[in-house]
Amino acid sequence: MENETTVESTEKKKVVLITGAGTGIGKVTAELFTSRGWQVVATMRNPDKYRDQFDADKFYLVSLDVTKPETIAAAVKDVQERFGRIDVLINNAGYGLYGAFEIFTPEEVRQQYDVNVFGVMHTCREVAPLMREQGGGTIVNISSMGGKFTVPYYSVYNSTKFAVEGFSEGLFYELQPFNIKVKVVEPGAIDTDFYGRSMKTGTREKFMSVYKSILEKMWKQYVVAGKNGSQSNVVAKAIYNAAISSSSKMRYAAGTDAMMTILLSKVLPHQVFMWIMKRSTVDK
Repeated sequence: MENETTVESTEKKKVVLITGAGTGIGKVTAELFTSRGWQVVATMRNPDKYRDQFDADKFYLVSLDVTKPETIAAAVKDVQERFGRIDVLINNAGYGLYGAFEIFTPEEVRQQYDVNVFGVMHTCREVAPLMREQGGGTIVNISSMGGKFTVPYYSVYNSTKFAVEGFSEGLFYELQPFNIKVKVVEPGAIDTDFYGRSMKTGTREKFMSVYKSILEKMWKQYVVAGKNGSQSNVVAKAIYNAAISSSSKMRYAAGTDAMMTILLSKVLPHQVFMWIMKRSTVDK
C-alpha cells in the first residue's frame, strides 16, 4: 500500500495554486500545504480583504476570479514568472444554490455554472499547458458527494458537481500521457460556512410560496447536518493526500458520511437508494 503522507523534498519547494483560498476549506488546505513545506499560492477575488489573515512569508496571495478568464491567465503568468512552475492546482472555488429549480432565474443558474463548472475548466485550460511543458503535475478538482448522487433541493448545485465529475474523468484520460494526474475530492457535509456565506437561494418570488414550508423544513435538516459534519481539516487532508499520491486513484471521498453514502449508492439498487434518500430527507 502506498504511503500517502510522503514528506516532500526540502531542496526546492513545490508550488500549489489554490482557488477560493480566502476562507473555509480553501484556507485550511492552504495552511496544511504550508505546514508541509510547500510554496502556497492562495488565490481569491479580493486578496486585500484577507491579507491580514495570511503570513506574507508563507503565502503568496494573488487576485483570481474564476468567472473571469483574463484574471486566471494573469495569475498563472505571475506564478510562472515568480516560481517557475505549478506542481499542483486545486480547484476549490465554488458555492451552492439551495432551493427548488423553479425559484431560480436563468441568470442565477448560469452564475452557478460559471463558478462551479466553467471556472474549473478555465483554470485547467491555463494550467495544463504549463504542467505539460514542465513534465507533469496534479490537478485536484473539488466535487462533492452530491456529484455522485443528488439530494433534494440541490438540483442546480448537484448538477454542477455531476459536470465536474464528468469533466474530470475525461481530463484524467486526456492528460495522463503527459504525466499530469487528475484527482477529484468528494466532501460530505462539512462544518464550514457553506451553509452561510457560501449558500444562496433563488429570487423568483412568485414560486417561493409553493415551496416555502418544505424548504424551511429541509434547510433546518441541512444546517444540522452541516454542524454535525466533518471539520474542514478532514477535507484538507483528503486534498493533500490526493495531491501527493503517485497512484492512479482518481476519486477521494472526504468525511464519514460521504464514504458511507457513496458506498451505498454503488452497492444498492438505484431505486432502493433513492427511496432511502427520500425517506431520510423529504419524508422525515
